[in-house]
Amino acid sequence: MQKLLKTYQKRLTNLSSRNKSLLLMRTSKNYFFDFESLDFSLNKSAYEILAEVFAGKKAVKICTKLDPRDEKSNILSSSLLQLFRTDQLIQAERGAMDLQLGFPFVKGKFSNENSLRCPLLFLPVRLIRGEKYWELERNGEIQFNTSFLLAYQQFNGIKLSDEFLEEDFQDFSRELDVFVVEFYEFLKNSSLELNFNSELFEKKIRFFEKFNKEDLELLEQGKLKLQAQAILGIFSQAGSYIAQDYNTLLEQNYDENELENIFTQELKAEIKEKDLHLPLEVDASQEEVIKLVNQGASLVVQGPPGSGKSQLIANLMADYAAKGKKVLLVCQKRAALDMVYKRLAEVGMGAFAGLVHDFKSDRKVLFEKIKNQIDSIEEYKKENYDLDAIFLEREFNQTSMQIEKVCNELSVFKSALYDESKFGKSAKELYLIAADSRFDNLPSIDLYREALQFDFDSLEKLKSSFEQINAYQEKLEHATKGFWDKRTNATSWTNATKRELSALISQSFSLKNQVYKFGLNEPKRREGVFELIRNIKNEKVSIVRLFDFKSREQISEFAQALSNYEANENLFLKLAGTTLTQLEQKVDKAISLQNSALKFAWYKSTNRDWKELQTWISGTDLTTFRTLIRDYNNLAVLQQKYDFDSLSLGKEKLKEFETVKKLGEQIKSFGIHEIPVFEEYIQLVESYEANVNSLQSYFNLQDLNLLFSHEEFEVLDFLNSKFDLLVGHDELVGLLSSLEKAVFEKTTDPKVAEFSVIIAFIEYLEEKEPLLKGVSSLKISQFERDLHSLIEKKKTLSQENLLIQLKETTYRYIDKNRLGNTTSYRELRHQVSKKRSIWPIRKVLENFHEELFRLLPCWLASPETVSAVFPMEQYFDLVIFDEASQCFAENGLPAMMRGRQVLVAGDSKQLQPNDLYRVRFEEEESEEYLTEIDSLLSLCSQFLPNHLLKGHYRSKTLELIGFSNKHFYDNKLQLIPHFDEINSPETSIDFIKVEGLWEQQQNIVEAEKIKEIITEIDSSKSIGVVTFNHPQAKLIQDLVDDERVRVKNIENIQGDEFDVLIFSVAYAPDSQGKLRFQFGTLGLAGGENRLNVAVTRAREKVIVVTSLEPEQLQVETATNLGPKLLKEYLAYAKRISAGEKSMTLNVSQKSFALRLSDKLVQEGEGLSTDLPFSDIAQMQEGLYTSLILTDDNLLHQTVSSKEAFGYLPLALKQKAWTVHRSWSRNYWLKR
Repeated sequence: MQKLLKTYQKRLTNLSSRNKSLLLMRTSKNYFFDFESLDFSLNKSAYEILAEVFAGKKAVKICTKLDPRDEKSNILSSSLLQLFRTDQLIQAERGAMDLQLGFPFVKGKFSNENSLRCPLLFLPVRLIRGEKYWELERNGEIQFNTSFLLAYQQFNGIKLSDEFLEEDFQDFSRELDVFVVEFYEFLKNSSLELNFNSELFEKKIRFFEKFNKEDLELLEQGKLKLQAQAILGIFSQAGSYIAQDYNTLLEQNYDENELENIFTQELKAEIKEKDLHLPLEVDASQEEVIKLVNQGASLVVQGPPGSGKSQLIANLMADYAAKGKKVLLVCQKRAALDMVYKRLAEVGMGAFAGLVHDFKSDRKVLFEKIKNQIDSIEEYKKENYDLDAIFLEREFNQTSMQIEKVCNELSVFKSALYDESKFGKSAKELYLIAADSRFDNLPSIDLYREALQFDFDSLEKLKSSFEQINAYQEKLEHATKGFWDKRTNATSWTNATKRELSALISQSFSLKNQVYKFGLNEPKRREGVFELIRNIKNEKVSIVRLFDFKSREQISEFAQALSNYEANENLFLKLAGTTLTQLEQKVDKAISLQNSALKFAWYKSTNRDWKELQTWISGTDLTTFRTLIRDYNNLAVLQQKYDFDSLSLGKEKLKEFETVKKLGEQIKSFGIHEIPVFEEYIQLVESYEANVNSLQSYFNLQDLNLLFSHEEFEVLDFLNSKFDLLVGHDELVGLLSSLEKAVFEKTTDPKVAEFSVIIAFIEYLEEKEPLLKGVSSLKISQFERDLHSLIEKKKTLSQENLLIQLKETTYRYIDKNRLGNTTSYRELRHQVSKKRSIWPIRKVLENFHEELFRLLPCWLASPETVSAVFPMEQYFDLVIFDEASQCFAENGLPAMMRGRQVLVAGDSKQLQPNDLYRVRFEEEESEEYLTEIDSLLSLCSQFLPNHLLKGHYRSKTLELIGFSNKHFYDNKLQLIPHFDEINSPETSIDFIKVEGLWEQQQNIVEAEKIKEIITEIDSSKSIGVVTFNHPQAKLIQDLVDDERVRVKNIENIQGDEFDVLIFSVAYAPDSQGKLRFQFGTLGLAGGENRLNVAVTRAREKVIVVTSLEPEQLQVETATNLGPKLLKEYLAYAKRISAGEKSMTLNVSQKSFALRLSDKLVQEGEGLSTDLPFSDIAQMQEGLYTSLILTDDNLLHQTVSSKEAFGYLPLALKQKAWTVHRSWSRNYWLKR
């Protein structure tokens, strides 16, 4: 990095002979004016005029503007006019006051033989174009020619003191005669060795003669002599301050790769909504940059024309200032600094921002502002207390939290809407696929479980497989297809299989004849008989028993006995060990005595048998007990007869008897009464089942009913004619995965399968994220409405809260002495209030920077002013550099080093550095590649992340930015024109053809036409005229006398904007009718950037005045792009002028195969997709009436939900558009 810094220092110091502040060989009317030529132009000597200006006299007349009787005065006036225009241009471009009166001159050679001829002192002056006279007045304090002093030190090896270098001569007399004497004494006591010429005391200004190389050779080495010469001219000294910064930077001894690390910081956590205080409008790309900067990132911001750079910068400065941080905006373009300052002032920050264009002439205004700030501190306290700062801050935080909450919900919705991770298609796409007409009237079957294992690729494979299988199925259509559908997989079937199947089928139909012979034609009856025989075989019941009808009648007796046994099992078990005959006799006796109460009473009281009986009949009576004894006896007989000795075995026997009985009754019911007939049935069933079993190797059949429903020849015909198709079909089925087979079992229709899976996909995604359904309720629309009101509310609160924070910072750290008197700011106020011995701004900053930054946390200045005013310290938390593409890297780097963090803004598609007013030292080839990079923007782009601002706010119509958007910005710029503008019949580009001639690099016909056009333009409109060369610009400037009009060439128009831009092409045939195409800088490498700048300056209208039709430009052989794009632009302008509309589409990062907008346009009337800032435009009678925003590309490509649902619809409504929403989900539901 040290090598790079040294190279940059050499470029800035520029002690070469090309530096006009060191060696001025001759005057040139655009930049330098010999003061001696004013001698007695107004009956005063040039010395007397100089003395009046030196003394500070206001508006000293120096020459008449125009005098028909005095040719000399007219010549002088013409020269002064050229100098005046150059000075005004520099002021407008950079804000620098570089017009100086150089006096006296030093002439000679340094010790190293370097020649010089330059002013020793500079007096800043202001050239005034009065009504009748040219006037001149002093505009600051005298200063040394810094370039001379630096060269003197360098070439003579002498170190001058800082006090000497910073001498401002405030204590010297303002009478020129006295000053000369005082200055003579001052030099005698200094280290400067200069010969003080006696001519200086003669009160006469000498003629500034033209020098050549031979004159330089005559100069004596080591002798420097003062001359009584004075030059009024453009002498910029600011670059020397930047050069001095490099001395400090070189002392740091940076490592070689340090530049890459200087601004690299570890990023903080994600920025919350409450962390942003943005008082101005902001779009999504701007907010993204602001968040990154707040996280600690240093960035390069590519800001195309009209992309809101100044708005971004103002918001960023306000945001940082609200946090108590210090911000410096650096730009060499005055207009850019003024625009940001204007925006800061709009939100009340003007008092807290220090704008310094020229560190000498702006000091008074700056010091007055500082004084006013100090005097306002007590008022700031009172205002803050009245506003209730705590309440405002709480409301600000609550609003921010609400925005964050709504945005989080909408982000979840947006993410879910476009998330493809689960199924390979987003919910948005699935809605439109499900709504496709090919699914109309199709049923949806339940495939939810299967669908979750699919993605869209595998679904496509399933669909393809099913379609192939369906093609086979269509070929397999046949009368017997239902039977063949029962086959097992035929993949392995061969010709042998075919023969075997043929035999089996024939055998089956033989059985069919037998079946029918037995009267089993009806499948129900046949199945009943067959089932009966199967059951008999399973039960292993003898046929004889089935036909023993008598034994069936005994079953009821057996069943009754078992029932009694079961009911009295305990008693029967007890009886098993008893002599039943005796017991039964005792019971009979007791029963017989019951007829006589007396006898029975005597019996119970005297007979021991009664006591025994009582143990048996407990809980019952004698008669019932006797019945139970007899039942037990019967059961014993049955046990012996049927061979069972327990209740469980008895039950089994009973079940067997009942089965036999049931089967027998079933046989009887089928009309079978004889055993031989039944045996024939059995044989038929066995043959039938054997046949079925054989067929089951090839078919999923339980019987032959399906086969029997066809004729034999039909089945065999299918086998013979469709066999290969069967095998092919089943081979495809066999290739299905287990998951596909699961679906195949439910449906073989590819459309039904696809539709059902898609519906399952949707169900799953909506279950996972219910917010997807919010578009069909009021939820999403309510979120959007809430977000709109919250964004507007926060912007207002940001402004109020910002001012509270800024005011509070001024008094937060007030110090007081022991008497209670305020001591803070006391000394600072004194220094900015005094009238004599006024400190330079730099000295005030060095001594009071902490207090000063509390009063003015935001600063705006040029790179030169920064170096002149701010010490080389990291005073600033953030340095913002604007228009960095036009700034030489060596000019901008020192300003950047004054910050801990940087944001570098510019546009690589616009002008590169090209200082027409200064000479740049170029070193021989260097190994350091960074020295080959010209612009600060390009240098920083090597190390810092780049971000593009995508909004466009300058042009009122799409046509004004359409050409550049297409050819320079890949259609990434987004413009929303006003509703009224887009329906206006007026064209925003006029193509006016004139018959001009190209003479002496000028086209007078075009110039006169432009003068005529200007008179017709509304007086309230600002007008810019741009040309390709300086002579044409000068011609138009001389013809047009209108303060509204600014005439520029393509080298110096960047940063300007006008209501109306007039473009003078100027190129034309010469008087001989020949066309000579010399495109100047437009034809150089990168020259197309100049065209880009030129055609993007207009807010409302571009008027192209040309002497050539586009096709006349012969640019096919042009080496570079500039001339070719000029031809294209002229053709574009001509088309737009003829009424063509430019509706360039924005490039989306994703293009959906299915778009809701396409479907709505196809199905609706008066709908168009022409406008790039909306998905659909509604039209009536050729005019746009409203917009429809869908969930297509426009929503998808937004960087955040805040942009999608906040910034974009709000911007549309602010431009008077009526906006509707349409969602793919609702379209699907309607379908």
